Amino acid sequence: MKTFCHLSALQLHARCHAGQVRAHPPGEGPGPHMIAIVTAQELRANLGDAQVSGRTCTEWIDTSIAAIERDFLKPEHQALMEIVGPGGEILDHFDGRTLNPGHAIECAWFLLHEGRLRADGGSCPSERRSSIGCGPGAGMRKHGGVLYFTDLRGGPVQNTGMT
Repeated sequence: MKTFCHLSALQLHARCHAGQVRAHPPGEGPGPHMIAIVTAQELRANLGDAQVSGRTCTEWIDTSIAAIERDFLKPEHQALMEIVGPGGEILDHFDGRTLNPGHAIECAWFLLHEGRLRADGGSCPSERRSSIGCGPGAGMRKHGGVLYFTDLRGGPVQNTGMT
């Protein structure tokens, strides 16, 4: 529980701000929210809906689901963005346009799993399920599988070293 509390403070609340000296533009990824969801699911399954830093595990899950939907899920592009600006905006440079189809699939799995755990589908209604996509050019049909990284606008992938 202490570790989850520490990670939540560091990862979920540590956004990059424009005034910082950085090699890259300010932004954040969905990874910490995905980790928070699955970690809180495991804590809840093993310890009950315990309170961590003033929120129950379910409330932490709801917070991360809301952040993913608000900032990273872009239904108009059928994509889950890998990096967005501080306000959830798409960053128009090679890092900002990079999609990771594997993360989109993994994120959809966590949301579907939460819907199943709640038995009412309340955390993942059908409109959310259908809007989580891998983005255009993910290679599903054309190449018979999922590509590692793709570009939102179909351009060449510039940086495959990020995780």
